[in-house]
Amino acid sequence: MITQQDIDAAHAAAIAVPGRIDHKMVGSAYTYDREKANDVDMLVLVSDLDAAVEHCNGGGYVEHDEHIDYDDERSHPVKLGKTNLLLTSDHDWFAGFVRAAEVCRYLQLEERAQRVIVHKIVRDGASSDNYREPKVEPDFA
Repeated sequence: MITQQDIDAAHAAAIAVPGRIDHKMVGSAYTYDREKANDVDMLVLVSDLDAAVEHCNGGGYVEHDEHIDYDDERSHPVKLGKTNLLLTSDHDWFAGFVRAAEVCRYLQLEERAQRVIVHKIVRDGASSDNYREPKVEPDFA
């Protein structure tokens, strides 16, 4: 369960990242139910990704492969305690991620796989056809 203190600590961690331009809470604690979440995800837009990663690595953060489905060359996930920071210097990727998180929140998607697909469609422009189950036509005979 995530408390308001956990959320406040994650906001403070995001604010402390050098070169921070903006940050938004994303992830399951934001999109569907913080009582069921185990951590707080903060998406952090920075002016210099390498400097932000260096700061976090020097501050006790560890590489965080749980977010590998969201990770690509435009971002870098790190973790410290209940705080996950997803660092990026790509403004468009940041904006798309925020839009995708809002869609997930509106739909109250609990399943991680569904949230990842929404991010790929909304943030990256992937076709939903890539993720649909094959349709079975009804037999009316």
